[in-house]
Parts: sequence; C-alpha cells; structure tokens
Amino acid sequence: MKDAFRLIFAVLAVFFLIGCSAPVADKKDIMEGTPSAPEEKPQTVNDVVEGLTERQNSVPSEIKELIEKAKYRVSSVSYFYKGPENENEIYTFFIKGSRIKYVPPRAVKSLDFADSYDSVFIDVEKKTAEKYCDDITCEYRGKKESLNFNEAYILTPFDWVSGITKAEKVGEEKIENRNTWKLLTNKGTVWVDSYYGIAFKAESEGNSYKYTQLSFDKVKDSDVVPFDAQ
Repeated sequence: MKDAFRLIFAVLAVFFLIGCSAPVADKKDIMEGTPSAPEEKPQTVNDVVEGLTERQNSVPSEIKELIEKAKYRVSSVSYFYKGPENENEIYTFFIKGSRIKYVPPRAVKSLDFADSYDSVFIDVEKKTAEKYCDDITCEYRGKKESLNFNEAYILTPFDWVSGITKAEKVGEEKIENRNTWKLLTNKGTVWVDSYYGIAFKAESEGNSYKYTQLSFDKVKDSDVVPFDAQ
C-alpha cells in the first residue's frame, strides 16, 4: 500500500514540475499591451491613400465643397512657383481662364540676343505652348518657337484639386497666414486653401510643389496673351 502511495506521489510531482516549466507571459508586456506578433511597419502616405475606403462617396462632402470653391471664387491668379522642374529657382505665373503665362528663371538676364526669350504662353483649351520674348526690353521681341504642350506645361494649383477621386482630411495648417486643409488624396498630399479651394502646396512621389504669394482675381487679359495677339 505504501508503495502505491509513493508511486502516486511521484507522478503528481512530475506533473507539477512540468506545469512550472511552461513559459509565462511577461508582466510588463501585459501592462503595456505589447502584442506577441511582430511589430507593424509605420504607414506611409501611399499606404494610407491606397487604404482609403472604397465606399460610394470616397470624397467626403466637406472636401467636395472645399475643392468646388475654386470654380466660382477664383477667376484668375498669379503666384510664384517652385517645383521639381528647377528646385533652386522660382517661376512667376499668371493664370486667367484657360490661358497661362509663366516666366521661367533665366541663366542670362539680358534679352538682347535673337534667341532670347522671357515667357512661355500656354492655351490649355487649344493645347498649345509658345516661347516668346515678350518683355518691352527685348531687343528681338516676338515669338521664338512653338513648344510641345505636355513638355512645357507645369502643374498649377488648380490641377491638384481637379479630378480628386479619393481624399481624407488629416489636419489643418497655416501657410502664409492662410488657413489650409491638409488632404491625403489619390494625387498625393495637398494643402488646400480653405476659402479659395486651390492648392498652396503639394507633395507627390517624392516631389514638392510650392505656390507662394498668391494674388487672386487681379490678372488682366494682357498678362496672359502675347503682345502681338492683343
């Protein structure tokens, strides 16, 4: 009988030892809520954009209202632009309707050569682009050459809010003392002026586009049409 009790005791002891050797969750992990799964990588802008809900209205109504403002509050705009075309220089832009004039940075400041030019005129409706020496100081004033529209065209503040199919508001920021909404969109990250509804800044595919000192509704027809077409 004693041998039987000794055998039962030995078996129970073995089970007890096995139970004690099982791994126990760290108390700190439980308190901090650390998951046992591998840590997830931080989300990138592209991850967030791709993860925007595929619901019927993928652009919330408040964002639709914001970007629609550009259509009825802005008849013309001028600004300075800095972007990937030439990151160290600033372009001057004038836009009215479908017509655009921009003044690119010049390596040579004088305009006294036959091939000197100071302006590029674009007609968005006609898909035309022309290089001109338009300034009154030009020695050889007039058209220099026609350009490829797609190559000459530079994205404007209107382009970043046109054709948005997915958008999410992620914050509000002040840019040049103006209120903007920071939006994650299918086009990239866009900072949209809360009153006029056009972009002050955009980031997409590693590139930055900045529009500064915007002036609204002051551009004249003569600012966007070559002198010989007026």
